[in-house]
Amino acid sequence: MSDLDPGPGPELPPDVQEAIADGRKIEAIRLLRENWGLDLAEAKEVVDTVSARDPARRRLEHHSEPGDSGIGRLILFIIILGAVAAVLKLVGGGS
Repeated sequence: MSDLDPGPGPELPPDVQEAIADGRKIEAIRLLRENWGLDLAEAKEVVDTVSARDPARRRLEHHSEPGDSGIGRLILFIIILGAVAAVLKLVGGGS
């Protein structure tokens, strides 16, 4: 384990914890650098270590993009379906 592992040591600031929980790693790294005076590599190591402890978050990070609820894909599907229906109507003579 790293010397930077915040496990049994000092608790992470609440804003850093919230950013990590929301999957905003870059924001968490920035906040850690401001709060603890860490360099970029040290702050990233802490955020990665804390993030790796949450198995549910790891599963989500591997299976979806941030903010991807599937609604965008549904809208795209509907638009494509409408375009295909319009083309078929034109080709079929509008019947």
